Amino acid sequence: MRSNILVIVVCLSLFLECKHDYYKSTNGEYKIYSLSEIGNKNLNSVRAIDLSNDINSIPSIIFQMENLFYLNLNNKNLKNIPEDICNLKSLKVLLLNGNRFNKIPECLFELNELETLTFFGCYLDSVPHGLGQLENLVLLGIGGNNFDDSDVKFFKEKLPKCNVVTSLD
Repeated sequence: MRSNILVIVVCLSLFLECKHDYYKSTNGEYKIYSLSEIGNKNLNSVRAIDLSNDINSIPSIIFQMENLFYLNLNNKNLKNIPEDICNLKSLKVLLLNGNRFNKIPECLFELNELETLTFFGCYLDSVPHGLGQLENLVLLGIGGNNFDDSDVKFFKEKLPKCNVVTSLD
């Protein structure tokens, strides 16, 4: 059984259920695929993918998955987030924890379906204020970055329905 504590925390925070390699949402239960499991599957049939334990780059094929709503890119040592991620208009959960990027692409703020966004420990210095546009966001994980209290206050004011998590304690 592969366990990813952060995924479980995120799922519990959203009152969703994660069991082993499945993600259960209000839309049904979906298998969370690793890159090696995708193989010859129809790309539009893949709804959830975990790349956290795979290679350190993101294969461009990921950005062709129009129906993808769960993407785990934790601990990939990413120095930047590819702009192509913004092609994933159905994305509801995006996990970016433990990477080393210093900015978030502006187009990310156009992913209106996004409900969960976490980037714990990514060494961000400035707050991407465009995140305040993500009105469907219910969980924002921002701990382990170089934000100050005014930044956290900004998020809580702009996203009153969102649980802004500043640590995993």
